[in-house]
Amino acid sequence: MLKCPILPTIQAWVNEFTSWNPEDFCGITFCAVKKDMVWIPDISITESIKTEFATVENQYVQLMNEGFVVTTNTFAVTSACKMNVHQFPFDVQSCTFTLQSPIHSNNELVINPISDASFLTLSSKKAFQTQGEWELLSINTSKTNATTLGDPQDQLIYKITMKRRPLLYVINFLMPVLYFLILDLASFFIDSTGGEKLGFKVTLLLAISVLLLLLQDMLPSTANDIPLIGEGLSAVLIVFFFLDH
Repeated sequence: MLKCPILPTIQAWVNEFTSWNPEDFCGITFCAVKKDMVWIPDISITESIKTEFATVENQYVQLMNEGFVVTTNTFAVTSACKMNVHQFPFDVQSCTFTLQSPIHSNNELVINPISDASFLTLSSKKAFQTQGEWELLSINTSKTNATTLGDPQDQLIYKITMKRRPLLYVINFLMPVLYFLILDLASFFIDSTGGEKLGFKVTLLLAISVLLLLLQDMLPSTANDIPLIGEGLSAVLIVFFFLDH
């Protein structure tokens, strides 16, 4: 499950009934009115998981004299995306957000992006400044039609590609496992006539067991694929158990 950061979104559409000549109204080219005074297109995100306080709506819209209606809303969208964690923690994930009207067909409502993919990616990277687990790579847009109740409906799809920052997992997971492997290989140089080697081996097994318990929640759970890092850890455990005999 991925949660998109809180970002402002701009919606604009043409309403021929709200256009006017500025010369007839003291040169006024725009004004702000309540949302309930004008028509608002019904557009929703199909992949969104509804949560409390997910949307902060602006109660006003801005009318332009050319007939454009512009509004700005703030969304904190939570979406469930299918993830491929085989290369965890060096994985790249893609998540889609589909904008679609639940009632209007493409004969009544046509959905188009305001800006191109390059500008959208650049502006989103500037807003995506939080040093979290994910790094934004690109945002691409595409259009398609969906037929639900007869007439086709416009769908505007945003594909968000993100890369996981692996530094935390490398320091807290990969490096300790590597150190334990080096210590296990170094144990071959300990004299086996005394009890020091046995005690050293038992200490290593206890340490790797505690590490597995502490880092159990760090690995993403999946039923379809095993992370490559898990396969590597299994190989390390095989070295611990079989090469010592």
